[in-house]
Amino acid sequence: TRSSPLGVAIPLDIPVGTESSVEKTTNSLAPEDQWIAKLDYDAFAQDVAALGKDLLKETGSEDVEHLQKIVGWRNMAALIGLASVWVAPNPITIAALSTWTYASWTMIAHHTCHGGYNRVDAGRFNSRGFGLGLVNRFVDWLDWMQPEAWNVEHNRLHHYRLNEGKDPDLVQRNLEFLRDESISVPVRYLIVMAFLPIWKWFYYAP
Repeated sequence: TRSSPLGVAIPLDIPVGTESSVEKTTNSLAPEDQWIAKLDYDAFAQDVAALGKDLLKETGSEDVEHLQKIVGWRNMAALIGLASVWVAPNPITIAALSTWTYASWTMIAHHTCHGGYNRVDAGRFNSRGFGLGLVNRFVDWLDWMQPEAWNVEHNRLHHYRLNEGKDPDLVQRNLEFLRDESISVPVRYLIVMAFLPIWKWFYYAP
């Protein structure tokens, strides 16, 4: 990719300039992608920059209060799950523990690691130290994946290459082998089941 004057990434294979270059690129694109060659990247960059400024003005104490509410619910789910784990397998424990780990990841760690709370007084929920180091790993985000690995794979490799060839989270490509007609449906289910308990280790490994 290359950048426009305002820093918006532009695919290298999309020329920006003369009408002839735009027409040539348009002819080489799939019908559903024709809009890419005609997009005004500078205007798009200005719109995104203006939106960012507006959203930045709206950040404040309400965001911190919402975060603390989510953290509280997450902690409650953890307590319920851990307190009932000694009981024979039951849906309450399963639901509580899964809510604990999933909320920690997708609603707290994800936003924090993106720097969503860096401009407000949210205490330890700052991307510069969240989940980093042994103590913070246990206190902030106790999961199978390393926060450092998540920051590299998701924040950098994925978000800077969304839906491009080098996007590591391009699910339709990553699971293309499961659509191979030579693999029977029962075998496909077995493959998915094998990935369920190890996919975080497997996916976010160095």
